[in-house]
Amino acid sequence: MGVVLSVYTEAAFKEYILPSINNSDYEITLQGDYFQLQEDLELRLEILNGEWYFRKGSGYYIIKNNMQYERQPLQDKDVLMVHSLFKDEISVIVKKIESVFHVYKKFVMHGANMITIGKDTQNDICYDYLGMVSRNHAKIIRESNGYRIENSSPNGVYVNSQQVNDSAELTFGAFINIMGLHIVFLDNILAIDVSENTVINKNILMPYVFDRDVTMLLNSDNQASVGRTMYHRAPRNYEKLDSDRIEIEAPPQKYQTKKQPLFMTIGPSLTMALPMLLGCMMMIYSNTASGGRSSLYMYSGLVMSVASAGVGVLWTLFNMKYQKKEEKAQEEYRFQAYSEYLIEKTNEVKERYSETERRLEETYPSASVCLNYDESRGVLWNRNHTHDDFLKHRLGVGELPFQFEMEIPKKQFTLYHDELSEKPAFIKKNYETLYNVPITVDLLEKNLIGIVGGDKKKKAIDVAKLLSVQIASNNCYTDVKLGYIYDNASSADYRRFDFAKWFPHVWSEDRQTRYVASSREDASEVFYELTKIFRGREEGEETYQREGVIKPYYVIFISDISMLEGELFTKYALSKDPQYGLTTILLTDRYEELPNDCEYIIENTDNFCGMYDVFEGKENRQKIVFDEADDSELEHFARHLSSLHVAELEEGGEIPNSITFFEMLGVNRIEEYPVAEMWAKCRTYENIKGLLGQRGGGSDCYLDVHEKY
Repeated sequence: MGVVLSVYTEAAFKEYILPSINNSDYEITLQGDYFQLQEDLELRLEILNGEWYFRKGSGYYIIKNNMQYERQPLQDKDVLMVHSLFKDEISVIVKKIESVFHVYKKFVMHGANMITIGKDTQNDICYDYLGMVSRNHAKIIRESNGYRIENSSPNGVYVNSQQVNDSAELTFGAFINIMGLHIVFLDNILAIDVSENTVINKNILMPYVFDRDVTMLLNSDNQASVGRTMYHRAPRNYEKLDSDRIEIEAPPQKYQTKKQPLFMTIGPSLTMALPMLLGCMMMIYSNTASGGRSSLYMYSGLVMSVASAGVGVLWTLFNMKYQKKEEKAQEEYRFQAYSEYLIEKTNEVKERYSETERRLEETYPSASVCLNYDESRGVLWNRNHTHDDFLKHRLGVGELPFQFEMEIPKKQFTLYHDELSEKPAFIKKNYETLYNVPITVDLLEKNLIGIVGGDKKKKAIDVAKLLSVQIASNNCYTDVKLGYIYDNASSADYRRFDFAKWFPHVWSEDRQTRYVASSREDASEVFYELTKIFRGREEGEETYQREGVIKPYYVIFISDISMLEGELFTKYALSKDPQYGLTTILLTDRYEELPNDCEYIIENTDNFCGMYDVFEGKENRQKIVFDEADDSELEHFARHLSSLHVAELEEGGEIPNSITFFEMLGVNRIEEYPVAEMWAKCRTYENIKGLLGQRGGGSDCYLDVHEKY
């Protein structure tokens, strides 16, 4: 007999099936986000001699029948109230059942516009449990565009485990719970878990009769791909970034004339006339002193000296004006010629700048672009170990230094200021930084990375999803293996890594182990398998290495660091030795929770978004605007990848122990296999080729009796 705990809060509902164990401890974690509690709450239980008990916990106390619960065996129909230290109230109903598996009975709502549910016998579905179902508890009402359910009871109705206060629209497959009554809505069909407490009005709800001829499968966008698709990895069109040197020469020397005062310029012309002027004045004075008369001839010398001085000054002024004009023309020519040279150099820099932006964007597309990769585009899994960016993946966009080195004249001390000499530095400053270009992290160089994501690691998990998309879309599963270690019982990790199980990268080379663990027990098994691999690499056994890259390379995401405690794998996880071919990525909500060995941080919090080395200053931190990956698109992408296979054999692949006939053919039912078509197309004179099973690595094994062995 099994035991089921039905847990209710004002926001949500969930059932926990207790395991078939004995004389052991057991814990149930109520996720805070799911039940809308202040924090996660761990309920501690134990089973002794076949009886289940609640154990005392530091974060809660239990009330049963208005009294403190004191280690009493859990009985069928027990109702307990769990009170947390944060004053959260949780109702727990104990049910003992014969089997945990139930067969739902289906009923058709032919022409019924309303289905009533409650404990009153007049309802179409009459049900009661421990007196907690109201007389008229709920109604399922048909509308023009579908169905909706209305709640009429203070105890509530739960649709898809979430409480409905007033009403809610019902979609195909909606799961309805009313105090233990389970109903699955299938459009005009209700699948009901009928118990002894349930009475169905079969005049309204008629039993469904199965008819194979009219049964069809529904399409689903998230449906996993069925069968195997062989995919050929096309060569990568890879344009490396140029890294050359651009030299900008200094401007021509500016012509500088020695300026002097105007008096010093015209002074020589004036002073040259002074001797003549003095001579004339002496002659006039001498003649006057001797009693003679001054003639006009004597004054002619005076006029000549003054005129000579005036002409000299005039030519000096003309010469000064002409010289200034020449200097201006020469400066304009120098400015024009050097400006044309700078425009030419600027266009050269700008062209290479734009080309770099284009190559970066095409080489490292965003996660949203990678989610659209498929087998028809030729870009899926096109990286290999020969590429220098084999494991260099984009996180988002930000600023990067322009890889071209721009050489400009060194700034030197000069006596005179020249504006043109500042132009090369101006050009370099404008183009020395690339803006809004892809920012990448190289997982080959960084063997231990911490991701800090703030409250409940939400943003850290978002970054882990970005890296998962980039790796899964660009690196083949034969080259890179992914691993995910998390605690699905915590609200921070709950269902955040559901996509991971679909990636072909999470399977071991022999396809016997999947490196995905959602609990501590599963984590120990995964760590054990990984430890065997890295111990072999440490001892130099069966290490496949080309040009420094070990194949396959392992990237392990660990969302709960506490799972490393006591594990031998910790030695390899926290090591930075490249011989292991391993990069460990640790996810936390605070920087302080990372281990001391972790020196490279990717932070995505309200305080800072980017990545940095702890040994570098804050001014050297790389800021990033992180990309976004839609959860539904990610799961659809992962499901599609699960059906793709490459013809490359994985090193160490082993022959499967056994496979079923349907697994070998890649079908779920014999009707899916086109027997008649295969028979009609058979050409025995060409080959008699039959599928026998699978070889190492999961590839098909054929026998053709026409071939000679």
